[in-house]
Amino acid sequence: MIAPVLDQRLHPLAWLDARVAAGDVDVFATDDSCILTEFRQFPSGAWEIHGVVAAGNKDTIVKDLIPLAEEYGRERGCIIASIESRAGWARALPDYELHQVILRKDI
Repeated sequence: MIAPVLDQRLHPLAWLDARVAAGDVDVFATDDSCILTEFRQFPSGAWEIHGVVAAGNKDTIVKDLIPLAEEYGRERGCIIASIESRAGWARALPDYELHQVILRKDI
């Protein structure tokens, strides 16, 4: 389910599997969807829960898994939830604000 959404030139599936096995990435899943998250800390000490990858049914991800991950982050002291992904997710998550844009080009 996850392999097709990864750019494996940058993030090989084996790398992601190793991060999950090491406990660096948490998995939230249902029968038809999953999201993987990590914690990031800012220089101020503030914490963020960050969506690493999502795959599966968009409605399940938006309605069930993202709120679950947000609560998980809040319970662990996170003050921000972030998702770095394709622009379509901005339309699906109107309660998230566009903060920065990454422009990328293959060279």
